[in-house]
Amino acid sequence: MLIFFFHLFCSSFSSPHDVLATLLNNLKVQERQNRVCTTVAIAIVAETCSPFTVLPALMNEYRVPELNVQNGVLKSLSFLFEYIGEMGKDYIYAVTPLLEDALMDRDLVHRQTASAVVQHMSLGVYGFGCEDSLNHLLNYVWPNVFETSPHVIQAVMGALEGLRVAIGPCRML
Repeated sequence: MLIFFFHLFCSSFSSPHDVLATLLNNLKVQERQNRVCTTVAIAIVAETCSPFTVLPALMNEYRVPELNVQNGVLKSLSFLFEYIGEMGKDYIYAVTPLLEDALMDRDLVHRQTASAVVQHMSLGVYGFGCEDSLNHLLNYVWPNVFETSPHVIQAVMGALEGLRVAIGPCRML
């Protein structure tokens, strides 16, 4: 049903950039349900129109100093890498600095969502020679193992499992 409304919504715009501008503005609203639906819609735009149409604006929006916006960007990246799968190999190096920042952030939700991005990204690029970047991200994910929040622990363990698949169990040890 969400897809139907999204296509109906998109038909009134002339380009993906118009759609994206509206969706990025929706990340600034207070209503959580609206923000979550927006993150899914951003990922659908990226999947439909190729990620290079969305990623620059999404990464630029992460610089806005609002937690809701930054969390929305990270959630969009999580859905985006989940949807695009192996196409993520072309974009992994572009988003690595953003994920470094998010994995070191003081906010638990930032680290949790960034771990989910790493999980989806690493599972999508398995076997495509991106092990150097994934190994680099492992160094930022690993310290979060000692977190006490159950949600963060679950996300970090998911990221570690994805990294185990992508870079191999020997490197994990």
